[in-house]
Amino acid sequence: MKYSFPQLIAIVLLGFPIPATAAGARLDEHDEAVRWLLQARGMIRAGKHFEAMDKLGSSLTLADQTEQRLTAALALANMAELYRLYGNTAKAVSFYREALERYRAIGNQSGIEGTQKKIDELIGSTDETVPAAKREKLIDQAIERVRSRLQARQESQSDPLEAEYTAYLESVKKAIVSFWTFPELAIRNRKEGRVEVEFTILQDGRLDTVRVVKTSEHASVDLAAIDAVKTAAPFPKIPGQLGIKRLNVEFTLNYVIE
Repeated sequence: MKYSFPQLIAIVLLGFPIPATAAGARLDEHDEAVRWLLQARGMIRAGKHFEAMDKLGSSLTLADQTEQRLTAALALANMAELYRLYGNTAKAVSFYREALERYRAIGNQSGIEGTQKKIDELIGSTDETVPAAKREKLIDQAIERVRSRLQARQESQSDPLEAEYTAYLESVKKAIVSFWTFPELAIRNRKEGRVEVEFTILQDGRLDTVRVVKTSEHASVDLAAIDAVKTAAPFPKIPGQLGIKRLNVEFTLNYVIE
């Protein structure tokens, strides 16, 4: 049996074939959305999971813009797989469900059945294996410090500007905390840890870069911290009176299980 290029991608990425959508249908070999999808899989195999998530996000965005609905569904399903890999069941189920809707929209029965099976497995395993442990988010202790490297003109800022700056950082902190979820894999394995994250906010509030500067030594904890920052963005615009075009922020998250 011969498979078209889209089918082969589906087999490699998800483990089940997807029927051809139209006679003689082929994806252009220069299709960036598909290329990014394949690159993401290579990154996952190389252990570059944060980079893989970014690449999958780019693939999804381009696929949506160019109405490549199958590629978009595949990107979503693989993002779900990455979250599943690190034990974030809630996120994995959410992305699987979105992928399922995409498969339904194009009538892709193999995609529908395969994705629904994965959702059922995740929900079932959560009910059976995840303990009803109390999860307390120690907000005051979680973000222990917030530092920023300002441009030279901010070094002599007046008290009103300092207050404005502090208030802005507090709004950023609250936004991140609102999306902070404890990794379920860490709960099952009774893992705790500290992770230091650094990120850059542009003047309009968009997130420019984010990275782990000191790992917790638990991949699921590190990924949860990165995900909280990305999900909280875009942040409020940086107050114009501060005169900051790029704001570098570094903070520490403590993950504690009781």
